[in-house]
Amino acid sequence: VSASLALGMVYNGAAGDTKQAFANTLNYGDATLEETNMVNKNIIDNLTNSGSGSTFKIANSIWIKNTFSVKELFAALNEEFYNAKVANMDFNDPQTLKTINNWTSDNTNGKIPVILNKIDPNAVLYAINALYFNSEWKLRFDPDRTRNLPFHSEGGLPKSVAMMTMEENLSYYFNDTFSSVVLPYKNDKYAMTLILPHEDKSLPEVVNMMDSEHWSQWQTSFASGNITVTLPKFTFSYEKKLNDILKDLGLGIAFNSDLADFSNLSDTPT
Repeated sequence: VSASLALGMVYNGAAGDTKQAFANTLNYGDATLEETNMVNKNIIDNLTNSGSGSTFKIANSIWIKNTFSVKELFAALNEEFYNAKVANMDFNDPQTLKTINNWTSDNTNGKIPVILNKIDPNAVLYAINALYFNSEWKLRFDPDRTRNLPFHSEGGLPKSVAMMTMEENLSYYFNDTFSSVVLPYKNDKYAMTLILPHEDKSLPEVVNMMDSEHWSQWQTSFASGNITVTLPKFTFSYEKKLNDILKDLGLGIAFNSDLADFSNLSDTPT
């Protein structure tokens, strides 16, 4: 969602073959620009209308180098459909980096304190999307049942970690590769799907199966039953540069300075 919304904002500035490459990569089909923007607006509105018990924040921003001219329509579309903050900034001023990072930190409740380590000398615009989700469980783990138990990491020796346990009526599914259970959040709008490879299976074997066809099939195969779930308390972080992935998906033209057409963003070559 985060990547598609950020790319959706940039899509408003694409033209010609570059615009078509965005449409193909993001599966926009024959939808018009207005229809695409409206779909993304509906996604934002639907996800952030969380109801009691959950917080889902989506924030978008476009930071423009103050010597770079951006078309008014590009800015207006992103303000209207993406609720984007559009700001002209002096990219040579060290305070600008702090301002962008502070915006990201504020809109993720401090979970992403730094989005940029530096401003690239060649940068003229940054389109940033920030997501923040926090929710109570519908079914709470009893802290008194937390015990130190062995956790078997991929390819590693067992390690004693704090494990939470619950016994509840939950949706579950299993096949020859893994078992799975769904833990609902408080208002039932969101849920976490947990997948555990069988002892004789590896994590990559599960990941390699995770395409849209398999996922749809699995979703229709869940049943309900009394399940005991033992889950480690954990934190994790993840960082990925998407340039090469987007090129592999068909968006290479957007990264080619000789071919990229962002004439709906600016009359100045980007």
